[in-house]
Order: sequence, then structure tokens, then C-alpha cells
Amino acid sequence: MLSPEDQAALSTFAHARGRMPQTPERAELDRRRSIREVVFGSQDGVLMALAVITGMSAATSQHIALFSMVIETVGGAISMGMGQFLGAGAEADVIAATVAREAAHLAADPEAEFRETVDFWVTKGFADEQARGIARTLTQNPEVWQAEMLRDEYGIEHAEASNAKAIRDGVVMAGAFCLGAGLPTLACFLFPHSLVVPVSVAMTLLGGVGAFAGQISQGNVILSALKLIISGAILAGFTYLAGTLIAVN
Repeated sequence: MLSPEDQAALSTFAHARGRMPQTPERAELDRRRSIREVVFGSQDGVLMALAVITGMSAATSQHIALFSMVIETVGGAISMGMGQFLGAGAEADVIAATVAREAAHLAADPEAEFRETVDFWVTKGFADEQARGIARTLTQNPEVWQAEMLRDEYGIEHAEASNAKAIRDGVVMAGAFCLGAGLPTLACFLFPHSLVVPVSVAMTLLGGVGAFAGQISQGNVILSALKLIISGAILAGFTYLAGTLIAVN
């Protein structure tokens, strides 16, 4: 939790976000970065379901595997969602404290911050007098100055201090996990005497998630899909072997 002093310092910077240009390129990058939770959540959900169906079917029966998959889907979704929320929330708190500290520094010792600003712009390749001119211009708008100092000194922006993203990411992660695990589980329910069908569904989903990730990252779609399919095949092989050994013993 932030101290009252830090909260007061942070509030002076709270509306600076509106001064930052929201370009189409920035919006597109934000959209691409937000896909992370969808890809990770669905991928983990599919792999979990694949491991349970192959391992439990080999060790016991597919009916018990189905019950295990349902339990794993519910528990895994809650765990993944809460983990993402708590992790992202903790990161946002660290950034918020840093933003508040920088705001307090600017208010307490503007001369030292001015010299630091000049040094940053000199480092970027500007002559000393040019850097001083830029720094003097920035000091005329404290909000923009604070934003520039955050980016130059810490590589962060004030928007990263929001817990709203942590909540969104947690919900998306949990939902993606449910979807990834739920479809193979549904296939197992509809075809209780077939191991091939739920495994095929899981492999198809892995290929789809991999292709989607490759498209978003503007990489090789086929290679990205193959990576996940091969990973799933290796996982299924090991869990099936483990289940068989347990059943034998």
C-alpha cells in the first residue's frame, strides 16, 4: 500500500496520461500485447486436459479421467486467473510507488531533476545547449516532464500503475483456460469410450492457438502451430506412459 504522501504525489500525475498521444500504432501494440493472456491461458488449459485424459485413461478409466478433467478445469481456471491478477496487481503496485516517488522528487528538488533531464537528452545525442533548451521547455509543463522522466529513468508509463489491467488480465486468463480445457473435456463427455476424439480435439486446439499466436506476433504461422502440436504430442506420450506404469504397478 502507498503512504498518504505517496498517494498525494501520485494524484498530481494522475491526469498526465491524457496528454500522452494515443496513436493507432500504440493501440495496435496494446492489442497485440493483451493477447498474451489469451494464448497462455488457452494453451495451458489444453495441455492440462491432454495430460489428464491420456494419463488417467491409461491408469484407470476414461470415466474417472472425465471427472478429473472437470475438477482440473475449475481449479485450474481459478488458480490461473487469481495468479495472473495477483502477479499483475503486485507489479502495478511497484510501478505506482515508483511513479509517486518520481513525482515527489520533482516537487522536492526540481533543480536536480532538471540536470538529470539534461543528461538524459545529452545521452540521446543532443548537444548540451540543445538538451538544456529541451529540458527548459519540459519544465514549462510539469505533467509532460514527469512522463518523460518516467520513461527515460525507469522505462515505464503512468498507465502501467493501474490495477484495472490486472483485473482484466485475470478474467481473460481464467476464461481462456476454461475454453482451452473445456473443449477436450466436452469431447471426452460426448465420446466416453474414445481416447482418440478428445486427444484429436486437444491437438487441433493446440494447432489453432499456435497459429493464432504466430499471426499476432507476425511470425511463421505454420511453425508456431507445429511447435505447440509437437509439444502436446510429447506431453501426451509421457503422461500416457506414466499412467500405464502406474496401472501396471
